[in-house]
Formats: sequence, C-alpha cells, structure tokens
Amino acid sequence: MRFAIEDHPRWDEEKKRLLLETHSYIFPVEEMKLGDPLPQIWGRLVDDNDSVRGFMYITSREEDEGGDGGEAEDEISLVIDPSVQSNGFGRILLEKAEEHLRSKGNLLATVRVQPSNPRAFELIDWFYRKDYICYWPGVSNNEPKSVEFAKNIVGRQQDVTLKKNLSQ
Repeated sequence: MRFAIEDHPRWDEEKKRLLLETHSYIFPVEEMKLGDPLPQIWGRLVDDNDSVRGFMYITSREEDEGGDGGEAEDEISLVIDPSVQSNGFGRILLEKAEEHLRSKGNLLATVRVQPSNPRAFELIDWFYRKDYICYWPGVSNNEPKSVEFAKNIVGRQQDVTLKKNLSQ
C-alpha cells in the first residue's frame, strides 16, 4: 500500500470514478472537467497492483461563515472504493490526513457526515470509535443537517466540545 499527497491536485478519471460511486450527492462531479485544478489538499492510496483504493481531501473552511473573524479550520473528507470498504483503507486515509494536519500545526481535525450518505449511521459510529467528538448534532430547525465532529490531534488535553460550541 502506498500513500502520497498530490503536489498539484487535478481532477482525473480515478477521482471521478470514486466520487461518482460514493460522493455524487455532495461533490459537483458532473461540473468538473478532466485536468481542472482542485483547491483542496488531496492524498491518494494505491495498492500493490497500482489500483487506487481511496482518496482523502482536506478542505479549508471558515469556522465562522458570518465573516466576523472566526478561525479557519481544515475538514477531512474520505473517499473509499466501495469494493474494498471495511478493509482498513478508511483508517489509513484518516490517519494520513491527521498526520498531514499535525505537520501543518493544526490542533484539531474535523469531519462531517452528510445525512444523505447511505452509510451515515455507520460512519457516525466509526468516527466515535476513532475518538472524534460530535460538536454539531445534525439538526437545525427540525431539518437534518450534517453531523460534525472534531478530534484533538496533538495529544494535549482539550475540551473540543466546549471550544467548538463557544465559537458558534
């Protein structure tokens, strides 16, 4: 198994294939053209047969979308080939993404589970087992929204829930 961060990520056939199969409900796959540059940080996991088994991408987003000075944070997304899900590839990609964020000096890693994801309940449970803490429960005005999690990735004691809730 090999993992590499892409130097200049571009939209390619493998991303299109896997995102069409797994994330077409949130990623604008049909709008993308092969070769388009991607603003996110992308990492690729390839097996010993040179088959792409998954990607992780990290998106920077503003903590406070109201524009009043909230801190920026990076959000991890995982894309796993459905034919090999539940074989540890997601764990590898998550660990690599956390490692990358630590190397940039980040204190927290954040992830989001969309309610439209057919595996949402399974993923929520999986992130809890990976020591992620839910700071946004996924309901606003009685409508399902994304469930958001954060994890302290530097090993210092920190109340992630309190920090995240106070900043909202």
